[in-house]
This record gives sequence, C-alpha cells and structure tokens, in this order.
Amino acid sequence: MHSTIRRLLTTALSTLAVAGCGVTTRPDPNRTLDFATPKDGGVPGADQGIPDSGTGGKDMPIPDDLGPGKQDLAVAGCTKIPNWPGLLPEGTYDDVGQVTYVASTEKGALPSNALLIEDYLLAPNEKWPKSATFKKGDLYADCEVCASIALCDNMGCDQTFFAQGGTVTVTRADRNPKTGRMIAKAQNLTLVAWDFDMDEPVKAGKCYEIGSASFDVTWGAATDGGVPQDLKASDMTKPADLAKPPGDLAGADLAKIADMAPAPDMALSCTPRVNEVQVAGASATDEWVELFNPCVQAVNLNGWKLVYRSTNNNAGMADTTIYTFTETIAAGAYFLIVGDGYVGMKDATASGGLAAAGGAVGLRDPIGFVVDSVAYEVLAVANNLTEKAPAPNPPASQSIARTPNGTDTNDNSKDFKLTVKPSPRLANP
Repeated sequence: MHSTIRRLLTTALSTLAVAGCGVTTRPDPNRTLDFATPKDGGVPGADQGIPDSGTGGKDMPIPDDLGPGKQDLAVAGCTKIPNWPGLLPEGTYDDVGQVTYVASTEKGALPSNALLIEDYLLAPNEKWPKSATFKKGDLYADCEVCASIALCDNMGCDQTFFAQGGTVTVTRADRNPKTGRMIAKAQNLTLVAWDFDMDEPVKAGKCYEIGSASFDVTWGAATDGGVPQDLKASDMTKPADLAKPPGDLAGADLAKIADMAPAPDMALSCTPRVNEVQVAGASATDEWVELFNPCVQAVNLNGWKLVYRSTNNNAGMADTTIYTFTETIAAGAYFLIVGDGYVGMKDATASGGLAAAGGAVGLRDPIGFVVDSVAYEVLAVANNLTEKAPAPNPPASQSIARTPNGTDTNDNSKDFKLTVKPSPRLANP
C-alpha cells in the first residue's frame, strides 16, 4: 500500500504502495485526475479515478506512439520533450495526504501521459519558494517536492515514471481543498520507469527527458495564499518516522477525514483496512467483506467506495463499485458489508457479488486512492488491487483474514491466512 505509502499519506500512500512493502511511507501515488474535464478543481468525475497502484507501471507500459518523435526508449534512449505541452491542467490540495499537486497532459485527449508535481506539507509554517533537485537514487517516499509521470485514460491514471534528475521550484501551493492555487516550474527533468510499490527503478525501463514545464493552476473560487486555513501547529506534529512515510497505504492507508487532525501515530495505521473476506458460504451469496479501523480516532467514510475486480480484471482498468459509504467507522471498530445470502449482524449490503473462483476487493477514498486491497487466488490478469502477491482462495464457509488481526505488510500472500472459523465483525485470531 504505498497507500500505504506516504509519509503521512496515511498508510495508504504511505503504506500503501511503497510503504506498504515496508519500503516507504506515503500515500498511493496514483492520484485520481479527471482530465476529461479541464480545470475542474481536481474533483474526479463519477466515472473517473481508477488508479492502478499495485504494479508500479509494469502492467501499464507507456505506448510508443504518443506523438511525433516518440521512439522506443529501449532502443533509442530517453524520449525528449523540450517543452511540456501542459494541456488539460488540474490541481488541488489533498488533506488526507497533506499534499498540494498539479498535473497536465502531453496531449489534448486521453489516453495521454500526465506530468505530476506534488508539494507535501511537512511543517505548519512553510515558506515558498520551495525547490527540489533530483538525483539518481532518490526515492519517492523521501521527496517533499516530487515529480512524476502517469499514464492516464478515461478510467484513471497509473503513475509510472519518477524523477531522477532536474529541478522543480514551487512558488505557491495553497493548502485548501476547496479553493486555491499552485504555481510550479520544472527544468531539465529526467524521469525513469519506476516501480512505485517497491520504490525503485524498473530494470531496463524507459525514461523521459523534459526540458521545461510550467504550472499555474487554480481550483475553486478563491485562494488562501498558501497558508493552511484549517490546520494548527499542534495538528501538524511530524511523526518520528515521517522522514519515511507510512508504507502500507497504496491504494493508501491514509483515510480522507475532513474533520480529523492527523495524530502523531498515524504514520503506520491511520486508515481502515480490508481485514477479512469470505467469498462463499451456505450459498454463493453468503459472502462478505470486513473492514477494520486500526486508528485511534473514528474515520468518516462518507464518499469512500468498496470496489471489486474479477479474475480477468474486469476487462481492463474498470472497477465494479459494490458499496458506497455514508457511514463513520469508530476507532478499533469493524464494518461488515455482506451479500444477500448472509445471515447475521451486518452494517451494509453489497450491490454486487464476489466470484468464488478468484478476484480482488479494494477500498478507495473519495479522491480515488486505493487505501487498502486484497486479491485472492491467482488472477488471469494482474490488477492494481493486488498487493505484491494474491492471498489464497478461501473454500466455501472459510475466509482469508489478516493474521494477526490488522497486520499489513503490503503483501496479500503473507498478511492473509485461510481460516476455517471466520470471525465477521470480530478480531481475527
């Protein structure tokens, strides 16, 4: 879960993708960008935002036909773009990951590459301009100002390249998700194919060289001058391990909680997790997904979604939403979403089922980040709801459960164990 990954991205981006593997700690890098609607303030459309957070770009190769002059990098070296076109610009502040970011595309229509600049909030009294010089060996989990490329289509974006050279200067980065502005400039960027799950370059991967890129993006009606309006110094205590963002939040164990100030211990457990899954019982619809909130505070799940992907990846990047949340889950509590055939106490009923032959379920926050996920059985087509390797496929009336309860190392095959005595709405043994 880079998503697990984020330096406070919560365990989602923090632990979620890169951090999920215990490598980094910041939020899921695959942000939901709705380029279908230019300058929409970064608010994803209803049919947008299916980030691919579990592959680090390996299953989403950048096409070689993205425009004139684009060559196969494996043969001709880096693709060179003297001046980034900067089309379909977007920007916003994500108060879950505490990051302001802007992005723009290479082409005026999707699919297209998108250049993404992120500025993370690490202290309550920031000052701009803020600059970053990238070099070989830099990690995504460690950057305060980050530069990356994502491959985007109408279903969402998959972050695939990370900066290993060049500079980015941010002169303004407002910290208000409703209204704001971000101004940034990049020069002489070298971005290499990157595995965001492991936070390392892809061997024999491609690369991009971008001479210059400029961003001046606003969202909402007003701007706050880069001064956080709803945060106080005490809210921004930097966890002792903040230098290395939480890692098991990829899709991102970082909960988006509008009314919850980050707690000092949120670096590793700040968002709910998919804790136990049963795919069949007395009947095919006797199935359920249990969430667990390991946080010290309640998490407002309003706008979050429980999504599913079949063993064949649902024909590409598409998720199937089986439940949209309006509830709040208390600290240390469980939330059970069940199928029509389940008999017992429940919190909600799913609108779709889980295939017993194999599949994957994930928890997405309102921004579209995969906060947590698990795949069971070997999938015909790998997808971004798989954390490293799938968990085993549970037989009827058995489940896969995080053991010990809530354990998350961003490896489904290690975190989930088969259990012959499922424990819905209770701690796993």
